Amino acid sequence: MKPSLNYVLILPDEPETGTSLIIPETTHIPFTKGTVLSVGDGCYNQRTGEYRPVQTRKGDRVYFVPDVGYSVSHEGLNCVLIREEEIFTRNGEPLNEWIGVEYDEKHNRVVEVGGI
Repeated sequence: MKPSLNYVLILPDEPETGTSLIIPETTHIPFTKGTVLSVGDGCYNQRTGEYRPVQTRKGDRVYFVPDVGYSVSHEGLNCVLIREEEIFTRNGEPLNEWIGVEYDEKHNRVVEVGGI
């Protein structure tokens, strides 16, 4: 399956199961990890008319917010189809400079890196 426009097809990682202690000050919905299976070609900026190709590539490891996009079945796998703009990091680096965040996997949180 090849997505259209700026959509990205992602195979989410299986959720980790186990016993843990949740401290109320740090509870939040963690990002979902996944692997990119396929990407669209890109799209035009509606304001400027400039063409923006998709920066994400097949095989990239990405972090995105859970429960976004569309659940789709691809070759018997439960995948997620989302817009590239909904991806926070790619291979551990911010996808776009304008996002201004990095993902801190050790603490499962977002930290600011820019002056945004």
